[in-house]
Amino acid sequence: MYYLATVVVNGNGEESEKPHKEQYLVDAVTFTEAEALCTKELRNYGIEGVITLSHKDAPFVGEIDPETKIYEVSIEEVEDLGLDKKGNPRSKTTKSKCYVAAHSLEEGIKSIDYGDVVGIKETKILGLIEP
Repeated sequence: MYYLATVVVNGNGEESEKPHKEQYLVDAVTFTEAEALCTKELRNYGIEGVITLSHKDAPFVGEIDPETKIYEVSIEEVEDLGLDKKGNPRSKTTKSKCYVAAHSLEEGIKSIDYGDVVGIKETKILGLIEP
């Protein structure tokens, strides 16, 4: 399960640096675990700020390195339900989202191995925080 952590980072005390927002995906089972992981990770880098979490029911695909970006991908899967009583084809469309780490939009689309990619956009997520 993933949570999206939005962190309002305090400036470093200099006039030139004002508070700003950073976003991270947090891999955790519970909200409390996500908050603890995020707080610990940020403190390891000397970052302090106010953390706001929201649940994201979407899987994560790929490996993160300094060159990757994180994309949000919208996917549609069409299931064939056969024919109705009049002989007309029936189908069911399921929409979902996932997050993909990739170097480009094209690479992000290629990394999805199910359904049809109907949308992809670059996010402002800076990284993945894992246990």
